[in-house]
Amino acid sequence: VYGVVYRALRMRGWPTSYVAIPTLLLIEWLYPSLFPTYLSNSLHDLTTLVQIADLGGPMLITIVMALVNLSVFEGLRWSQGRRSTPRLLWSLTVAATALTAIYGDIRIDQIESRMSEAPSLKVGIVQVNMGIFEKRAEAEEGLRRHLEQSRQLEEEGGFDLIVWPESAYISFLPRRLPWNGDRVRGDLETPIIFGGISIGHEGGQRKMYNTVFLLDEDGMVRSSYDKTYLLMFGEYLPFGEMFPILYKLSPNSSRFTAGTHVRPLQFGQWRISIPVCYEDVLARFTRTMVREGRPHVLMNLTNDAWFGDTQEPYIHLVLSKFRAIEHRRYLVRSTNSGISAVVDPVGRVIAQSGLLTRENLRSEIHMLEDDTIYTRFGDWPGGLGVAAIAWMVIRRRDRV
Repeated sequence: VYGVVYRALRMRGWPTSYVAIPTLLLIEWLYPSLFPTYLSNSLHDLTTLVQIADLGGPMLITIVMALVNLSVFEGLRWSQGRRSTPRLLWSLTVAATALTAIYGDIRIDQIESRMSEAPSLKVGIVQVNMGIFEKRAEAEEGLRRHLEQSRQLEEEGGFDLIVWPESAYISFLPRRLPWNGDRVRGDLETPIIFGGISIGHEGGQRKMYNTVFLLDEDGMVRSSYDKTYLLMFGEYLPFGEMFPILYKLSPNSSRFTAGTHVRPLQFGQWRISIPVCYEDVLARFTRTMVREGRPHVLMNLTNDAWFGDTQEPYIHLVLSKFRAIEHRRYLVRSTNSGISAVVDPVGRVIAQSGLLTRENLRSEIHMLEDDTIYTRFGDWPGGLGVAAIAWMVIRRRDRV
């Protein structure tokens, strides 16, 4: 797609220095992808250089990276005598890179200052490490492990909240709130956020939801969130309701119904938004959550056991780190088999579990609330890129 668009614009007389970056933005913004990725994701460990994500999301970082690449390319053409010295492009690239680094240093200091003054919660994260099919077949063992590891955290004392992963409780749970959660928490006293499966009946049909529940200190469940952005083939089959035979052909595909809202869970005075599973890699979806819910913290409950001992759980963490930077919130990730983590509002991983390990994590998180430019205006670099392409399509240049 990049090649087709690039060639079409070049044929209309537009030079590479005009065409290259808008075409890249078009691909990153609009090309359909199950797991959206950006060129900028490769800089996730260079904390200073990714802080501009709170201005324009991952694509703003992509622009700076693309400018550097374009400068090298045009420099090579200049060295071969194929074009004049690209002084303007080089100056723009140096300025953009320098401003990116300066902004990063300033913002890190600002956010660290705000974090030090903000109220905090001490959270414990439980990772029990059970396989997908093992979890279904041994539901009682799964609950036993969650309770056992949560008791270990309680014995240490001082935790305000314990977080279990997606589908931590396998047996069906009611949708109508409130309900007593003693069957889930046993003898625990600390509030718990956990993933489960809820069942309801609508229009004479039974419907199943991938749900997150908040179990208060008094043992009651008063707040929940249903996963809204379902994963194709894993949580539902496209056209499956129209052609039920598809579920017979794919027996391991679930049949969940999508939620209808992105409201946060209310934990005392704090609002907690819960992107479930891969919802935390969807920048636009998470932005909708933050704009509507104004949470103090983001918590991702997921189960990446499908992918086993591969790079995918690491990639999932890398992609999710940008949500913390974009909205200047802590991101707490509780996973079934790894990688669980806590990411601070500048994108640093301050606590991390292993992969395919059974362990607990502990961390103090600070509750922040302010909007960022990205929260307000979203992926405006993508819009600029598309607008630039539209202009180049409409207007032809006489020289290449």
